[in-house]
Amino acid sequence: MSETVCSIRRIQPADRGALRAALSVVLTGRVAPRDAAVDHLLAYVATAGLSLDHVWQAETVGGGVQAAAAALPMPGGAAMVLVSPGRGSSRPLSDVIASAVDSLPPTHRRLVQALLEPEQSREAAALRAAGFRRLAVLDYRKLELAPPRGNPVQALEAARLRLCARPGGAQPVTLACWSDLGEAAESVFGEAVSASYVDTADCPELAGLRPMSEVLAGHRAAGRFVPEPWWVLRIGGVPAGVVLV
Repeated sequence: MSETVCSIRRIQPADRGALRAALSVVLTGRVAPRDAAVDHLLAYVATAGLSLDHVWQAETVGGGVQAAAAALPMPGGAAMVLVSPGRGSSRPLSDVIASAVDSLPPTHRRLVQALLEPEQSREAAALRAAGFRRLAVLDYRKLELAPPRGNPVQALEAARLRLCARPGGAQPVTLACWSDLGEAAESVFGEAVSASYVDTADCPELAGLRPMSEVLAGHRAAGRFVPEPWWVLRIGGVPAGVVLV
């Protein structure tokens, strides 16, 4: 099957008047500014307090849009790149991706990432041409939980007592949530998260890319942050693990 090749006139940021159209190309591969997917993205961006100042597009000689990309600065010194479906040559898309990333402030270039489905080979080729490299394959799982019975704090205390009763469990075992720790929360949770990076097989290349304060800021921004379900387990006073819900 033959592919239509369009001459690109220019790579440019999408101004406010063209923003919805550019986002529709990112999300659907076609110019459809009234598409519901655009409304959903705009609502998410507004709720999360994100910026849409780094949306770029490749405009054809005929005035159409061949490719588009949105680089979204995220809390924690990171950025997420959304790319339009690959069509024809990957060069326009890779140029748009590179331009969008280059427009990001330096404070959000420590970790710039994009998530693709396995079948998005053209998009992957465009990202590689723009300087990205494959980091990992994500395997998402879910667990259907029954409504909790009883007091969750009491359940955690029962778990703590079981840890204390285990063989070799002479060292004191304590549980605390983020809000219990006050000003020490950042350092205590940071110590536990940092320790989890030692000899990890879970994206080891991410270790050390960002200061721990930015790592925790990124975790807090993954949804609505509620401090009570953030728990840290300490054994002998040393942080041994965390649960971030």
